[in-house]
Amino acid sequence: MRAPGRWALAAAALGLVFLTASCAGGGDPFAPDPTADAVTQGVRGSLERFVQALNQRDLVSAYAYLSSSCREQVTFEEFADLAGKLPTLRIELRDVAVGRLDHGVVPVSATYAIGGQVAPPSNGDGRFLMMQEGDEWRFVECRNFGLRPEQAGVPSYVAAENDDSPTLPGQYFPPQGRDHLPPGERYEAYNSDPPTSGPHSPEVLEWRVYDEPQQREKAVHNMEHGGVVVWHHCVSAACEDVVRKIRTVVEGYLSEGALVVMFPYPEMEDDTVALTSWTRLDKFPASEYTEERVRRFIQVHERRYNPEGM
Repeated sequence: MRAPGRWALAAAALGLVFLTASCAGGGDPFAPDPTADAVTQGVRGSLERFVQALNQRDLVSAYAYLSSSCREQVTFEEFADLAGKLPTLRIELRDVAVGRLDHGVVPVSATYAIGGQVAPPSNGDGRFLMMQEGDEWRFVECRNFGLRPEQAGVPSYVAAENDDSPTLPGQYFPPQGRDHLPPGERYEAYNSDPPTSGPHSPEVLEWRVYDEPQQREKAVHNMEHGGVVVWHHCVSAACEDVVRKIRTVVEGYLSEGALVVMFPYPEMEDDTVALTSWTRLDKFPASEYTEERVRRFIQVHERRYNPEGM
């Protein structure tokens, strides 16, 4: 980690002066200030935009809500590692209370909900300091955003399979369990086509590109292991050209050790491509293919649901 710069020390000094002065006056510096409506609205707006960036996995934008002094102390890579420990369920900002502004620093108390449930704060009371830089309010405490890095009692894979956030790539389908079928048996009650969860073969496919169709029940097992499956069914030359482009993208990820499988799926509509992971499906006509669409799905969902630590 970088050594604290002069701006970091200045910010720390401001916070200390602010707290010391407030305590000397006998008041609680975090007590809500009803006269600070404009400040409260500004702080709330910044926090809502920060949370939106986290939900969209736009960590570059989220990192910008650290004060300049924090960005001298915490690299983007360190922030991304910290953000990666947050629950994968959708985060919502609920209540915000702002205390007295002093020396450009304001105390904030915030309540968040994760997956619709009010989350315990990171530091016991959800309090932290913010300061205004330009048009935004930014965090003075570089690792305290009022959020707990791990949602107590909920494994990350459980949070992932129940995360129906519309900001994630693909349509969400509720999980149908992880039961094993007898070898070779088919399952006819999947809630999506291609399937995205549910009873599956005890066997798994090798992580590679196949030229021949494979058993879908095996592919579901691959998704349970954190994988992304690419399905395609072409009857036109234009679709085949798209599949060749996708194959190049997939082979690039495979060369880096990513968990991806790709094969033809004749049970699907003509000239159609589908991307699946556990509880997620992005299905589209081959004519709507973009490389960015495929890459984003793989980057977001590969190993996101990973109960066995593959």
